[in-house]
Amino acid sequence: SWPVQRRARVTVESSALDRPRQVDTDTDGRYQLTQLPAGTYTVRAEKAGFVPRLADPRRAFQRPESFEVAAGVAVSRDLPMVRGAAIEGQVLD
Repeated sequence: SWPVQRRARVTVESSALDRPRQVDTDTDGRYQLTQLPAGTYTVRAEKAGFVPRLADPRRAFQRPESFEVAAGVAVSRDLPMVRGAAIEGQVLD
């Protein structure tokens, strides 16, 4: 398990799974997925009003980086998120 935002939805995907698996984080932002078969996985966290924190914002629409999971090995991944925001208005010249 690893920290995310509290009450966020975490989704893991892999060709080793017949369908994506999802779990919600607890009030401390922690979650745990068990009994995952060995394979290559991607993981993402989603919560209304939050966006993933990216090292390079130019890559915001790329798929999450994949990682390997070996049988019987615990893996942890940080999924930092920040509160989303938008600015609305008009630019007049």
